[in-house]
Amino acid sequence: MLGNAAPVGIEAGALYKRFGFDTASSSFGAPTEKVASATTGNSWEFPILAKVHVRFLSRLNGFLTAGPSIRRLTGVTEAGERTTLPTCPPPCAIQVVDYKTDSPIGMDRRTSVGATLGAGFEFKIATLRLDPGFRVTRWDSERTSSIGATSRLARTQAEVLLTVAHSVSAERETPTAHIPCCIEFGLLAAVPYAIGAVLDWRLQPRWSLEGSFLTRPLRTSTPYESVSDYSWEVPLLLKWRAARIRSTNFVLGAGPAILRASNTTRYFTASSSVGAAVTGGIELKAGRVRLRPEIRYDWFNRPLYDFYVVKPRRDSLFLTFAVSHASR
Repeated sequence: MLGNAAPVGIEAGALYKRFGFDTASSSFGAPTEKVASATTGNSWEFPILAKVHVRFLSRLNGFLTAGPSIRRLTGVTEAGERTTLPTCPPPCAIQVVDYKTDSPIGMDRRTSVGATLGAGFEFKIATLRLDPGFRVTRWDSERTSSIGATSRLARTQAEVLLTVAHSVSAERETPTAHIPCCIEFGLLAAVPYAIGAVLDWRLQPRWSLEGSFLTRPLRTSTPYESVSDYSWEVPLLLKWRAARIRSTNFVLGAGPAILRASNTTRYFTASSSVGAAVTGGIELKAGRVRLRPEIRYDWFNRPLYDFYVVKPRRDSLFLTFAVSHASR
């Protein structure tokens, strides 16, 4: 990542991702063929963004970014199994052929362009700059091929990013805010069953920025088939301690969230989903331990899977319980 330290500047970067998905298809005729395959590859993104630095509080800087982005897919490989059902009666046998190719028919469109918007905060530790932020990219198309029957990647892409950079400029017109105090790490659990971890940046006594992840089993079944998997939920929440009674804080929070499945099958409509989370609860402190029971509501733009007879919910309500070491 290269950027400009002025209040308004240009930032260029490169982002690498590994992607993969499974597909299953059938062709009915003479003969009938069934194909099951797995496609993997590398995604390289090159955003060129205008960056505006904004000073929210005396000890907190923020930024807004916008600009074009280019995505290039490389190293695409498809490996699978093609099953041909015989048209003649036994003893004609079913033919099963394994194949592997680096030029799959549905992945011949390797370059895409898009528009990117982002926002985040800036902190400074000595000569290091930490920029946690949220970025959304809208690509020109979800298609990865020029033919009708195509493979597809998500057209709207949202992600939480953490940029770590070395500051080479001794001065800047908008001074970078230092992390006031403190960073707290803890464990997170939820009902229905889920476990994870939480990282809380204490910006002020009443404000903090909390990043966390939760993993939970994902099981759904019909009378004929079932899905068993794990999902990952990653929200980035701005927390406000609205009131205090003795040693108890009443906490409200909200922010964007990403939901992702650990593995995708033909029953999954998407490997990831973007949404928002809101939470409310209390915060207790006992010695050097901080306890936070809260109720969280999530909503996502689409479900990860979809059966014909089972319509999954896009929202959820559950109880979370965080335990962390109190820095102050």
